[in-house]
Amino acid sequence: MRKILFISGSSNLEATYKKFGNLNVLFDYDGETVRKWFDKTILVWFPAPNDLILNLVDDFEINEIKIPLGRLSLLGFTICVLKCVCKVHKEQVNIIRSWDPYLSGFIGYIVSKLVRVPFCISIHADYDKRWELDGPACGATVLGSRKVANLLAHFVLSRTRIVMPIRESLANYAIKHGARPETIRIIPHGIDLNPFLSPRNSFASPTTSFKKEFGLEGKRIVVFAGRLSKDNYVYQILEIAKKVSEKRDDVIFALVGSGNEEENLKKRVKEEGLENVVVFFGFQLQHKVIEFRKNADVNLCLMGGFSLIESCASGRPVIAYDVEWHYELIKNEETGFLIEEGNTDRVTEKIISLLNDEQLAQRLGTNAKKLAIEKHSMENTSKIKISVYEELLKG
Repeated sequence: MRKILFISGSSNLEATYKKFGNLNVLFDYDGETVRKWFDKTILVWFPAPNDLILNLVDDFEINEIKIPLGRLSLLGFTICVLKCVCKVHKEQVNIIRSWDPYLSGFIGYIVSKLVRVPFCISIHADYDKRWELDGPACGATVLGSRKVANLLAHFVLSRTRIVMPIRESLANYAIKHGARPETIRIIPHGIDLNPFLSPRNSFASPTTSFKKEFGLEGKRIVVFAGRLSKDNYVYQILEIAKKVSEKRDDVIFALVGSGNEEENLKKRVKEEGLENVVVFFGFQLQHKVIEFRKNADVNLCLMGGFSLIESCASGRPVIAYDVEWHYELIKNEETGFLIEEGNTDRVTEKIISLLNDEQLAQRLGTNAKKLAIEKHSMENTSKIKISVYEELLKG
C-alpha cells in the first residue's frame, strides 16, 4: 500500500473553492495517474477556520486543523505535529511531502523524524523575488520576519533527502537556501490540457458569443488573468494600458481575477481616466478563465506560474517579463516575447506589433502551445513525479 501525506500551510478548503469555484485543482495537482499510483492521498491544511476531515473520494482525504492562538504558537505547532503523527500511524503513510520550506516544511521534517517515514519538500516559488515585489503580503515570513523564515528554510532544506522544485529556475533558489545539489529533482507542473485542445477559430475572429457575453464586440483584447497583487506587476499593467490607448482606441485590457490590490487598482483606473480601456471582470470560474485566454489577442503574463502555462497552452501569443522561470516557456520571438523587467515601453511596442501582425501572432501562439504540451502535459509530468516517489521509497 502506497500512501502520501501532504502538509500545507498556505490555503484551506474554503479559500481553494473561492479561488477556483470547485475542488478539481486538488485532483489535478499531480494528475490522475500519480493520484491513482497512491492508494490514498491525505492533505493536511493549517491553519483552517474549523477542524474537519472530508473524504472527497475514497482515495483522497482532506484534513483541516484549526490552530488555537495562531499557527506560530507553541500550542498550535504541537497540535499540528501530533495530529500529523497520528494520521501517519493510523493510515500507515509511506511518504510525507511539504509544500514549502517554511513552517510546513519544518512540521513535515519533525513528523518524518518521529515516525521514520521518508520526507520531501516541493518548492513552488522564488520567495525572495516575491518578497522583493510584494513584501509581507507574499507570505514568506515566520514570526513576521523574512530573516527567521530564511533560517528555518535553510535548516529544513539542508536536511531533506529530496527537494522538488517545480521548475528549473527554482533549483538555484533551493540550493541558495540550503539544499544540496544532489537532492534536487525537478517535478514540472502538469495541467489538464484537454480544454485547450479543442478546435478554435482563426486568430482574427475570436468567438462571437464570447465577445457578446462580456460586452467586447468590436474590441481587440489584451488579457491578464491572475491575482491582482503587486507581485504580478498589476500597476505596470495599467501603465501599459495607458500607453497602448494612446496608439489605438480599439483595445480593451481585460483583468480577470481578484486580489488585495483590486480596490486600489479600480481607484487608479478612475483617476487615470482609463475606464474605457481597463475592464475588471472579477473572479471567474476556471472554464471562463480559459475562454478569456483562448479568445485573447494577446495574453499578458508579466509574472506567472500556472497562468503562464495556461497562457501558452491557449495558442494565443504571450508577453512576459524575463524573470524567474519564464525563459523555460517563452523563447523570445519563437514562443512569445520575453521583455526586460519593468520595460513597459517595450511591452507596449510588442502588443501593438501583435495586434498589427496576425501572422506573427499565430506563429508565436502555435509554437507556445506546442511547447506547453511538451513540457507540462499530465502524461509527461506524471511519469517524472512517480519516478521521484519511487526513488524516495527505495531509500
